[in-house]
Amino acid sequence: MIKVVKFGGSSLADAKQFQKVKQIVQNDDARRFVIVSATGRIHKKDNKITDLLYLCHAHLKYHVNCDAIFQMIEERFLSIQKELNLKYPITKDLNQLKEAMNKSIPLDYLVSRGEYLTAKLMAEYLGYTFLDAKDLIYFSYDGKIDFMKTKAMMEHALQENDRFVIPGFYGAMPDGQVKIMARGGSDITGAIIAKIVHADVYENWTDVSGILMGDPRIIHEPRRMRMRFSRSKRKTFLLIFVIPTNRITQEPLSWKRRMKCSQIKCPRLPELPDVRILPLWQSIKTICPMRSELSAAHYRYLKNIKSALNTFPAVLTPFPL
Repeated sequence: MIKVVKFGGSSLADAKQFQKVKQIVQNDDARRFVIVSATGRIHKKDNKITDLLYLCHAHLKYHVNCDAIFQMIEERFLSIQKELNLKYPITKDLNQLKEAMNKSIPLDYLVSRGEYLTAKLMAEYLGYTFLDAKDLIYFSYDGKIDFMKTKAMMEHALQENDRFVIPGFYGAMPDGQVKIMARGGSDITGAIIAKIVHADVYENWTDVSGILMGDPRIIHEPRRMRMRFSRSKRKTFLLIFVIPTNRITQEPLSWKRRMKCSQIKCPRLPELPDVRILPLWQSIKTICPMRSELSAAHYRYLKNIKSALNTFPAVLTPFPL
């Protein structure tokens, strides 16, 4: 069995979370391919590394000093390195990035460094090979994923590596320039990798234990929705998905689905049963008539895959209700 696992920013917020991730990966030898987001919030009032990088670019654009913001980024990565006793020279990377930070630095390159540096640390900590997303995930000039080129590069990498860590959220344009995806793009990276390596399961570890009946930021301890996608007949409209049709090409509709299921898990509560999303797309017809619950783009997407029982759409991510 092959499993592709993706860890969100909250799962990588500090050294303690890194330790949980390592335990999760080591608990199942099938978890050979790891995709990571940038380090996220440690607590509710904390800042995501990605947000801080966006803020740095905004400061640079208007000639405002951002040293204090960048220091927060440095402290986060250095604290993780120190607590885990990692030897990767992240200080060198941070210094090079700081020197390159001026008004002309590309936004996509700057923002992608969060995932890049997080993946570097995680690769050393797990003992896995690091593969840079810009050498694997390719876009065409119209901004869509060049799946055939991406597949060719991945297959070449698989000849030399059987376990690796790859940063999510970005790839490269044909000219080699870094290009980021829309927010949540790491989920897409994981889905692409899962397709190419013919994964049996794609696990998406997030900051909530499954799909909840309410927003945990508003409702105290909301109940978990224990249901299969194929049995969600009347409740399916409550499962509001972020289906990223605007982020990648419609090519996923023609991908032959080999995965048995996707799973949504929480690293803080790994012992809880996971939520499985099974590839039984005939039940999608229960969503299509409910246009008021979906955006026009989502409705068209669902309508297109209504009869495609063996397709592989982009990963489904629960949206807080």
